[in-house]
Amino acid sequence: MFDIGASVNKYFLSSVNQVLQTAADFISKILFEPKEMPDFFKKVYLVFLGIGVTVMACIIAFKVVQYMVDVSNDQTQATIWEILTRTVKASFMIVAAPTLLLLIIGKVVYPLGTYIFKEVATDLAVSTSKYILSMGGLFAQENSFVLILMTLFITIAVVSFFFKMCIYHADLILLQMLSVWAAISMCADDNNYMSVWWREVLSQISTILVQTLLMAGVTTVLANKFEWYNLMLLIGFCCLLIKGPSVLRSMWYTTGSGKTAMSAGKLATRKLMLKGGI
Repeated sequence: MFDIGASVNKYFLSSVNQVLQTAADFISKILFEPKEMPDFFKKVYLVFLGIGVTVMACIIAFKVVQYMVDVSNDQTQATIWEILTRTVKASFMIVAAPTLLLLIIGKVVYPLGTYIFKEVATDLAVSTSKYILSMGGLFAQENSFVLILMTLFITIAVVSFFFKMCIYHADLILLQMLSVWAAISMCADDNNYMSVWWREVLSQISTILVQTLLMAGVTTVLANKFEWYNLMLLIGFCCLLIKGPSVLRSMWYTTGSGKTAMSAGKLATRKLMLKGGI
């Protein structure tokens, strides 16, 4: 006798598995492939660079005039060397900030992401089905509704990870373009946004790495035999992939960790300046 319910469940399970495997293929093949900035954003970056240099020149000219007026009135607070130092630092960071970002991404984030995912199962949908079926009970019944729900939950987590990684990559491109304005803001007295830019860079990179580790944890659990503790970890990892580890942003913005990392970034920048003879 034809079982309509079983046929519907089989169709839904097949559809969910197809989505899961497609997302896994995208993750393993294209997610950590280094690519250049799209041509459109390169043009926008050049426009930002041209406008930014003009704005910086105006700021420096204003500061020089202000210095001359203060000197004539014997009210000077800043020295000409301070103005020159800010100018040199801002000019250097216009080049150094996007370069450092590309080095961190290309030499740290992408290689580490590739290393983590080199063991990812090429057939994630099959691994997921085998793991769920090994749980026994209602999960051991093929095409059952509980099997569909569990597979759907894992699929939502994997798809969420993929979309979040796409968003993080877009954020990194925006940070690369906005690095011009962050560097130029170093010339200003009260509107220096370089520290904010560094915090955002550190937040995005650490989030990418942590999310990648969570996804690797999911695939590792699915590749092993069923245990109740592993199931608990699987559910926890999937929930964190969907929700996102928001604690990382708070760590960089509300604790001293961000200041320490920024100090390290400034030290690296200073070394680059010395090597460049600046």
